Amino acid sequence: MLIAGGDFRHGQHLASDRGRNYPLPNLFVSMLRRMGIEEIGFGPSTGTKTGLEMT
Repeated sequence: MLIAGGDFRHGQHLASDRGRNYPLPNLFVSMLRRMGIEEIGFGPSTGTKTGLEMT
């Protein structure tokens, strides 16, 4: 998935561990929180996606 904008730090490639992969909804929870929506979950999410530091 490619993310552009949203004040996330760009210019990096984040690869998840295939054995302990994050559910994709964790990325959506991180994006919702960045937009100011304090959502605690989205579908089968387990939290937020790590490595998405803000600028």
